[in-house]
Amino acid sequence: RDIYHDIFKKLEHESSRFHANNFTGSLVSQSTKLIGSFERFWDSCTFQLVPVLTSILAGVAILWTQFWQYALFLLALSICFAVSVFFGNRVMQPRNRAEASASTEMNGYLADVITNASVVQSYSQEKAELERAMQKATNWRKKNLHVMTGFIGVSFVYSLIDVAILVASIVFAVYASEHQLISAGLVYLMLSYTTTIVRQLWEMNGIMRNYNRIMGDAGDMTEILEKPIEVVSSSDESIDVTNGHIVYERMKFTHDNGEGVKIFKNFTLDIPAGQRVGLVGHSGSGKTTLTKLLLRFSDVDAGEISIDKQNIAHYSLQSLRQSIAYVSQEPMLFHRSLRENIAYGKPDASDREIIRAAKQANAWEFIKTLPDKLDTTVGERGVKLSGGQRQR
Repeated sequence: RDIYHDIFKKLEHESSRFHANNFTGSLVSQSTKLIGSFERFWDSCTFQLVPVLTSILAGVAILWTQFWQYALFLLALSICFAVSVFFGNRVMQPRNRAEASASTEMNGYLADVITNASVVQSYSQEKAELERAMQKATNWRKKNLHVMTGFIGVSFVYSLIDVAILVASIVFAVYASEHQLISAGLVYLMLSYTTTIVRQLWEMNGIMRNYNRIMGDAGDMTEILEKPIEVVSSSDESIDVTNGHIVYERMKFTHDNGEGVKIFKNFTLDIPAGQRVGLVGHSGSGKTTLTKLLLRFSDVDAGEISIDKQNIAHYSLQSLRQSIAYVSQEPMLFHRSLRENIAYGKPDASDREIIRAAKQANAWEFIKTLPDKLDTTVGERGVKLSGGQRQR
């Protein structure tokens, strides 16, 4: 639950630049993998690692009471095996990470195509999309085979070490018996416990394989969680908007952290309170970007934006966005009821207020004809509504 909370909070507070550069499907896949990895990690520790370590330590402890020299010898060999597992783990981690990333990319592509299924069908691109999907799947399969071949290689090394431990133990026991250092009964006891310990050491191979997969699955989202959020509130102080006098002063902005297209350079615009402004320009000139910067979906590279002589960068994001009524260019709806979508900016709105807003948007005429009226679920992105109804 705590991991889900951290992931959700991180993703919903990320900048529009972050979400523009990441597949939604990939983010969902990475989130699911991290949550599942945490559960698998604790299951592996509780039901695999602890029993194996307990069995090995108990075996060594019992042998120590009978013949401490042999127990020390066996413990040293076990440590050598553990060291080999450590280095094998370092070899496998990059392979598992690459395989997990390829899997995430494949899942993200699938989600993207499903989201735009109507577009794919409209242009009869099913075959082309399937071919692209198979390219993603083939890439994932290659990474998966790379993991499997690596695991076979390290498993072979582990098996050789296990055999070496068993042979060395037999030689040690036979030597001690021939020189009458131990009895035949103790030889049997030593070999029995040695076989058990070697079997448990082999189980470590499977545990480490599971661990590598867990780390690979968790890696991408963990990396995202460790990065700072691009746009954050500089303080908890709320901005006080009374008139709505907006000023863009000597503003500079470039997409993709200064590496993309330069949109504004020393841009200045003064919009007096109460004045209506229409932005005219060719596609990509920054009309929509100008409004998004006002809401701090991204931060400017230089200069400042102020409302009523208050620099918006010095106040909390929540208070800033609650002070601005924003209508997006594209109709975006949640897979919820019409009531929840209309009242999204004011969750405690009464039905009377919701109906008034629907009437003002010329939406009430079609809403009242629906069987469930305001309780009608609109589907993902509002797909159950027509294009015109979504725009309302």
